[in-house]
Amino acid sequence: MDSIVMSNGDVLIGEIKGLDKSVLIFKTKYSDKDFQIKWLKVTEIYSSRYFIASLNGGDRFSSTISSIPGKKGRVNLDVGVNAIEEDIMDVIYLDPIGKNHLSRLTLDIDIGFTLSKSNNFRQFMTNLSGNYAEDRWISSAYFNSVLSRQDDTEDLRRIEGDIDFIYYLPHSWFLQTGAEYLGNDEQKLNLRSTYKVGSGYFFKRNNEIDIWSWQRNCLYL
Repeated sequence: MDSIVMSNGDVLIGEIKGLDKSVLIFKTKYSDKDFQIKWLKVTEIYSSRYFIASLNGGDRFSSTISSIPGKKGRVNLDVGVNAIEEDIMDVIYLDPIGKNHLSRLTLDIDIGFTLSKSNNFRQFMTNLSGNYAEDRWISSAYFNSVLSRQDDTEDLRRIEGDIDFIYYLPHSWFLQTGAEYLGNDEQKLNLRSTYKVGSGYFFKRNNEIDIWSWQRNCLYL
């Protein structure tokens, strides 16, 4: 169970879903929707769970996070070997993860089938996506396919796929590579492949501003 203390003294108990772009997503049992809280309004935070945490200086690591009693605005980041003391506003990103590798993997699978008596219409759909996060890199993949059949009409097939990989370097640099695939019978497109690779740099990134440059080169096949 996680807890946070707001600048007005309110205390929320629940689950930290993540922090990005100065917004903390917080889930409680007594609300149907997750709270979106401005990070600048949070004065204390307590959690024993592990997060991928980023600081405004570009450091990125796995740790727990808890405010330090008697030290206003200071948090303790326990990375397992030693503890790091930082200002709470220097924490710019939190993503909850588990301690083992399998718990860092997220998979979503959707399968659907549509049947209509009109023209004997049948459609089969699949949607697969996955994400894996480590301290220094993130990888994600996506695949979607639709197959439609009906009387007196040619079969229609549409497939889409995407693979991305980001590696975070020291001093606010990062590398990114990926590939995109598209096939669509309606567009007479058997398969189009797009490959990309590039690098980026965060010029300024904190809880008040997020500016970064991104350059990439693409190869179309």
